[in-house]
Amino acid sequence: MLSYTRGLLLFLVLSMLWVTAAAGASIGETAPDFSIVTLDGKLLESTQFKGRNPLLVLFWASWCSSCRVELPKLAGMYPALRDQGLKVVAINVGINDSLPRARSFQRQHALNFPLAFDETFEVATAFEVRGVPTIVLIDSAGKIRYNNPLLPDDLSERVEALKPPGA
Repeated sequence: MLSYTRGLLLFLVLSMLWVTAAAGASIGETAPDFSIVTLDGKLLESTQFKGRNPLLVLFWASWCSSCRVELPKLAGMYPALRDQGLKVVAINVGINDSLPRARSFQRQHALNFPLAFDETFEVATAFEVRGVPTIVLIDSAGKIRYNNPLLPDDLSERVEALKPPGA
């Protein structure tokens, strides 16, 4: 009976995660401020990018099949995007996941940008994440310019358009 209850609870939690990401934080809104410790122990605060760099936040989980596509895809694009001034952080939502699995996923896929683990689901809640992956592109003024489960095909052009004046 306990196994059935646990399975039902897991199904309900996962079902809630698979509701479309469009229901989350809206385009044009100010992104919530957050701070999180990356897997390599560095404190990352969203305020350090305001007025300087656009920021891409990718919410993910190691069990997510779409994340297994989007994260390596982003890793391949990241060197050129970094040269354009884009900052990236991939935040594991922590639902039915663990820090060791997140670290293993990072090594297995040779991810070359900061990853973090949202153990308390605090950052994901602030962004109203409804599914993984959820990709949020924030301009240098702190406004959400993209919120979708998939990386846009024109990400490089979008990043170029989001550079702060004089950059």
